[in-house]
Amino acid sequence: MAEFKLDPVLEHRKRTEDELQKELAEIHRRLSEEQARLKGYLDRKTQLTHELQDAQTQGITISQTLLYQHYLESLKNDVEHQEQRVGVVQNEHTQKQTELLEAMKKRKTLERLKEKNQLERMRRHNTQAQKFMDDVAQTRFNRRRLNPGTDSKADQDTGNNG
Repeated sequence: MAEFKLDPVLEHRKRTEDELQKELAEIHRRLSEEQARLKGYLDRKTQLTHELQDAQTQGITISQTLLYQHYLESLKNDVEHQEQRVGVVQNEHTQKQTELLEAMKKRKTLERLKEKNQLERMRRHNTQAQKFMDDVAQTRFNRRRLNPGTDSKADQDTGNNG
């Protein structure tokens, strides 16, 4: 069978899709890291808040309270900054997913076109084969009708009996 003329384009689209999948996996890994870092900040903030509450019930100095509050404020800023980083990476992730879905649609469109092309080639081949068989049958029929006594000889010449 003849090769699909758009095979190079299809291969390029497959490679593009593979690259996008790798890029998406890398972004997903980064997103997980950023989310884990955010969780660490939040866990540390919660832990420090509980420590401060426990320490206040036991009676700590104002300077120790101020140190806790200063550190909690610093953690709050870290959390806000990390939430922004997570948001940026989530946007990258969403954008890359959209790119990947678009690449997959383009590849699938070409694959469907290739399949239709193959079916059309098979249909044309079958039509040609049927036309050839019809021509052979017509020729035999005409030969037998014109020369009724020589049909077994013609069958032997073509390699068919009966």
